[in-house]
Amino acid sequence: MSDEELRILVVDDEEAVRDVLARILRKRRYAVATAPDAAEALELLGHEGFALALVDIRMPGDSGLQLLDEVQRSFPEVAVVMTTAVSDVHTAVDCLRRGASDYLVKPVATEVLEVTVERALEKRQMRLELERYRERLERTVEEQTRHARQLYIGTIQALALSLEAKDPYTRGHSERVAALAYELARRLGLMEADLKLVELAGRLHDIGKIGVQESILRKPGPLTPEEFEEVKQHPSLGAQILKPIAPDSRLSEAVLYHHENWNGTGYPQKLAGDDIPLLARILRVCDIYEALTSHRSYRAARTKEEATAIMEEESGATLDPNITRVFFSLLLDGSVEAASLRVVLT
Repeated sequence: MSDEELRILVVDDEEAVRDVLARILRKRRYAVATAPDAAEALELLGHEGFALALVDIRMPGDSGLQLLDEVQRSFPEVAVVMTTAVSDVHTAVDCLRRGASDYLVKPVATEVLEVTVERALEKRQMRLELERYRERLERTVEEQTRHARQLYIGTIQALALSLEAKDPYTRGHSERVAALAYELARRLGLMEADLKLVELAGRLHDIGKIGVQESILRKPGPLTPEEFEEVKQHPSLGAQILKPIAPDSRLSEAVLYHHENWNGTGYPQKLAGDDIPLLARILRVCDIYEALTSHRSYRAARTKEEATAIMEEESGATLDPNITRVFFSLLLDGSVEAASLRVVLT
């Protein structure tokens, strides 16, 4: 930054001192403004851009130290050099501790003023460059982290699809749940970011089954109590997989709680009612409908009417009654079939 671009504010209650300091600085081609007290100085700082302020410690009204503190809070890009007519080591140390760049004793020799101002401006420039570097570094790290997270989630989605592909009865289940969850969340009025989140949660809600024995997952008959206990671990396993890399904590929460029941009889934590996260309640409705209307090794697929009747009975018990009612409106206007068709075509 060249001298012509630098503005300096001189704050001193003595007009003669302001004039002398301003004249010296203008000879060095700095743009200079002056203020007789802290109140006017803050007014100028709020409307004009300054690189440095020369501030007298002892002034009527707010002291120079109070002004220094306010500049540090509100205008951290402004370097501050304190001036005083009294040489006091303790005061000088206090000024530096509060963030002042330097400390001058009046009357100030021209050479000393020039060198002090130049040094303060150089320190400011270095600080600003370091801050810009830190911001660039943070953005780079954030971008790399986001990219790594996307790659990891993409890998997890691929694993989920490959897990389902091993069983012809569950192939495409998560994609259909995701499509239904997106439509249901949209009908409920959720924001676009939440729609994408619940859609992703739908794709990944069963990823924890990667930790369940394949023989249990593909068992054609009823599960033993021990086998069912193993299956019940999949929401917790899925949440553990996703939690370290989830872009939003609600993703892992939706996966963790998608088998909780409205009446508190679900798993893994027996949450009830509104204690169950909204995205998990949406997944619960879509997961049940998709499961009911799909063929399984142990039963044939239910019709839309049969599934609706079952879900109506479960509304208020297994399922959130309000969300279930909205889901039924999707069935009536054909949105569910449209969502399922999009999955088939993609």
